[in-house]
Amino acid sequence: MPSRTMMLSVTLVVAIAACKKSEDERSTGAAAVASLMANRGNDPCVYLASTEAEAYVGPLATPPFRFDESTGAPDVEGRHCMYRGRNGREIMVDVLAGGARMTAAVTAGVPRVMGRMLKATGHGDLQGVPASITQQGQQGPWDNAQWMPVIGTLQAVKGDSGVVIDVLASNAGEQGAYALAREALARLGKPLEYDGAHAATLAPKPRAPLANPCDLIPRVRVEQAIGSLSGEPERGSSGATCTYRVATAGGAQEYPLDFRWINGAREFAHLKGSVGAASTALGMPGGVAPTLPPEAQKAAQQMIGQITKMSGGALGAPGLMHPASDSSLTGPWDAAGLVSGELVATKHNVMVQLPLTPMADYDKAKALLAAACEQL
Repeated sequence: MPSRTMMLSVTLVVAIAACKKSEDERSTGAAAVASLMANRGNDPCVYLASTEAEAYVGPLATPPFRFDESTGAPDVEGRHCMYRGRNGREIMVDVLAGGARMTAAVTAGVPRVMGRMLKATGHGDLQGVPASITQQGQQGPWDNAQWMPVIGTLQAVKGDSGVVIDVLASNAGEQGAYALAREALARLGKPLEYDGAHAATLAPKPRAPLANPCDLIPRVRVEQAIGSLSGEPERGSSGATCTYRVATAGGAQEYPLDFRWINGAREFAHLKGSVGAASTALGMPGGVAPTLPPEAQKAAQQMIGQITKMSGGALGAPGLMHPASDSSLTGPWDAAGLVSGELVATKHNVMVQLPLTPMADYDKAKALLAAACEQL
């Protein structure tokens, strides 16, 4: 994920300097906590109860399980615990079993180092960017807390242990993350009786990626959505995209579907969060272009239709204006949205994106997105 990669790069810079400092001696209590965590196999699923996560993700689709974020799959040795709701929302928990003071110092130093880097490279006007990556958290039953807005993650440290609560793909938000961190930190010395590794063996595996995404939707269903195809669907060079083309009065119109087979719910949440955070950091309100009132949209549509007629179709077909936002995105998906000129939906933790060209038919694009989600 881009934001995590950027954070990691900056974190390494801070870590080099931080490692030169001597670490405080651990207290007897902190050592006991670390020992208890080691005896439990460092299972990240024993610090947060299912019911506590369900307040923000709804009823769980499966009991909490150990999870490997890099593969997007259950893993008996995964360092995260996954709490996944039936509708695709999810929360991840990671535990810092020692070395948490150093981790907190590294995270807290990110804005300072990034600020210096931006200033040194002549980008002093982007000083809002570091704050969108990590900022000092609220006071609580911890020694230090850092909230990372772009990746929807809270890091809370008590002594030399701590928890990392990732609420990016849930309804928790920052305040929910604090509430969950309070529950998890209180259990560092008295974890729940639970086996996240066993739960991982029972959890459903993610859908295997298709070698050719064009095989997902039957052609007849595609043509029901966007009309007769002018040729065979085209698989992209990356193997994750399928492009459909239809003939229009203005020429061939493309509808490319891009698939993210792993961690789709998180990818979607990150996409939405990144747009909002970037807009805030750069001083732009809202993160999206203003939406025309319905009357203005209708008038503009009619105008485009008249121009199209006068041009003999050379300027495209009428009725093709895209809204800046859309509250009517209901369909066969877990979640969907219109983000920065792209229709995006998730189903069973797969994300599907459909970039909209200026002349793409918006309703047909939504119908194609729905056809893809029906098959997931």
